[in-house]
Amino acid sequence: PGLRWRVGGSSSSGSSSMDTQAIKVLVVANNAFAKLLTQLGYCVTYSEDERRALEFLKQELHVVFVRNPPSPYFLAQLRQQDETVCVIVILPVGSELTPTLRTQVEDYVEENIPAPLLSMRTEAYAKNRLMKALLKQGLRRHQEIINATDETYSKLMGHQDKMNALVEELEGVEKEFAAYEKDDATLQDRVKQLEADRKRVQHRVGVLGDQIDAVSRANAEMRDEHKKRIDLEGILRDADRELLGLKRRIAESVESPVQRLGRGVAELSRACAADYGTLNKVDLRKLCRELTSSLGSCELYRPVFKKLVTTLPVDATTKTWLEEQMFHDVDQQPETAKPCQLLSVVVNHQPEARPPILHQEAKAFMRARPLLSANGGQPPEPKSVLAQDKQPMEVFGSPMAIPTADGITLVVPSATIGPQIGEQLFSWDFEVWSYTVEQLVQLWEYMFDDLGFTATFSISRGTLNSFLKETIKRYRPNVYHNFRHAFDVSQTVYCMMKLCNIDHFLSPVERFAVFVASICHDVDHPGFTNQFLVATRSELALTYNDRSVLESHHTYQAFLILQNPECNVAASLDQQPQHAKIFRRFLIEAIHFTDMALHFELIAKLSTHIDTMPFDPDSLRDRLLIAAILVHSADISSPTKPMAISQRWSDMVFQEFLLQGDQERERGLVVSPFMDRNNTDQVKLALNFANFIVVPTITVLSRMFPPLKVLLNRCVGNVAHINASHNISPAVSMPTKQRSAAAELMEAEVDGKESEEADENNPFFRNRWGSSSEQLASSTSSTPKTVHRRK
Repeated sequence: PGLRWRVGGSSSSGSSSMDTQAIKVLVVANNAFAKLLTQLGYCVTYSEDERRALEFLKQELHVVFVRNPPSPYFLAQLRQQDETVCVIVILPVGSELTPTLRTQVEDYVEENIPAPLLSMRTEAYAKNRLMKALLKQGLRRHQEIINATDETYSKLMGHQDKMNALVEELEGVEKEFAAYEKDDATLQDRVKQLEADRKRVQHRVGVLGDQIDAVSRANAEMRDEHKKRIDLEGILRDADRELLGLKRRIAESVESPVQRLGRGVAELSRACAADYGTLNKVDLRKLCRELTSSLGSCELYRPVFKKLVTTLPVDATTKTWLEEQMFHDVDQQPETAKPCQLLSVVVNHQPEARPPILHQEAKAFMRARPLLSANGGQPPEPKSVLAQDKQPMEVFGSPMAIPTADGITLVVPSATIGPQIGEQLFSWDFEVWSYTVEQLVQLWEYMFDDLGFTATFSISRGTLNSFLKETIKRYRPNVYHNFRHAFDVSQTVYCMMKLCNIDHFLSPVERFAVFVASICHDVDHPGFTNQFLVATRSELALTYNDRSVLESHHTYQAFLILQNPECNVAASLDQQPQHAKIFRRFLIEAIHFTDMALHFELIAKLSTHIDTMPFDPDSLRDRLLIAAILVHSADISSPTKPMAISQRWSDMVFQEFLLQGDQERERGLVVSPFMDRNNTDQVKLALNFANFIVVPTITVLSRMFPPLKVLLNRCVGNVAHINASHNISPAVSMPTKQRSAAAELMEAEVDGKESEEADENNPFFRNRWGSSSEQLASSTSSTPKTVHRRK
């Protein structure tokens, strides 16, 4: 920048050079050199000593010629002002640089260096300085460009090596020529011979320059790609800086109002309990616990999150999507109909057939799923699984229609259940589409047996089988929210329970409720979001007052199944009212917190709790938090699965979103973000969900249960794979590989070795882990070692 290029000039090489007036040179304590450089046309600043030269360091300099030896202080000040300036030492003839000084300067020249060679080297130093300044802003070149130009670069470097060798030979000849000029006249013949040699070498250098020009023309495309790379690297650097600032603001906003105050109250509680014997310790501790609990409320974060969303460097669609996920208060009113008119239409709606869906891929999944049924919007009650007049939703062994980015793929379940059934289930790589409905029922029964629920609660095989089939029947044949999604969530909870030894934290009744909740958490899901049901004034929204509409309905359906004596797997709890009450409380809470509107409230409570107080096994609130985060994290865990499985789930949920967008457009509603079939981006939706929802959740979960850090590694790896597959910059897609809590957890557990000291320092579960648990790797085929309870 600011340098003008021209052809020709004072350089003797004949190649293109910079305008000498644009090259700024500082000469210290050598007036002869300053005059020589001034005659050559350079912008020269001269100083008698280094102390006065320090005054010129604030100017833009390209080359600095200093005396031998320069003072270390002067070099340090020079580097501090500009790291890329070239420092050249002027040596007397015959002297050499000290080894220490060689590491601190770029080069040296002798006092008697010829003017042409000095001009050429000065321009080279200035170009070197300019390239350093430019390359300082760049990053590594894209690998594909390097692979495409490796061969050309190799040829160019080979020619350059030859040219350097010839230039060195020329320099040697010139040095000999200068030395012989001072000798007796009898050496004139030798001088003439050397002059002839010099001309011959120059001719060879000129020929080599022509060859380099030919290679340069052949590499024009490579140079264009190199320029694009520099521009892109500058953009990436700016994006990285913006991202670091955003991370800093998030950390300050989240840490300040909740975690700092929470820790302060907790410390006050401990100090008061230890020092003030005259106070009522029980009341004081109770008060401090209530204050700390209130700090975990999501409402403290709401103003900060709203302000943060408005300043995020993301597009308007992503901002709207984040607001819906955080607050569920985005306007969903119809564009044409007034609210009162829409309400009257819904209330006076008469049963009618659902408008046909134009897309063939939607018909494979949306059969028999009306928006409003004949009973005024409430889905009809499914009949008992034991009824003979109802066909199963899938024919055993029939192909399943799975949506993909390219259309519909027919998948035929082909897996078999072998003797190593436990190894098949206890794996993060479990693929639910490889099994038939009947096989999944068998696998569910195995998980009930393996977790001890069948024996502990005296569940007969017939009752368990009826319960599972009735639950499957009540799941609608949606694209995404179907019974296979329920199985995937319950299998993930199963792995978490076994890997993290949840029996150390939850009682058998509580664990039983959590596992049943994972199976029933989306039962009778209509395939639409809570926002859609509220915006359309559906019967469900009116029934549950617009609050956690679907989650309340799923809970109702779960208890409706359990009311059937043939399906009541919790029948043994009727003899113990206290246990039955706990079972109901945990089942309600676990399903309730699958509502994305409560996502940030749950994360806020858990983060505050982890940083302020240890886990209390006698606290019902602490145990409910564990139950809620287990089911919720399993419900959103698809980005942590292997890339092929994660992509399939992504395709399914995207298709279901598009179907809702069609219904919103048909009813005159504002189409929700990423649900407009004519204007959407599945890749951006997947990245937003992983970066803004899943990664923070798994990060908190990993702090609670260190063996689950493998899920964080998998999620970050999937995000990197998506970025690479679609040529998306990690900074643009909100990268997760930063020096954040998530990145630190990944680095601490990258080799799969768990430190017992890390467990002991975890305030949330201090003294609760028996020993270090092994991580469940992506290719694991055996159950982890048993972790015994510490006495």
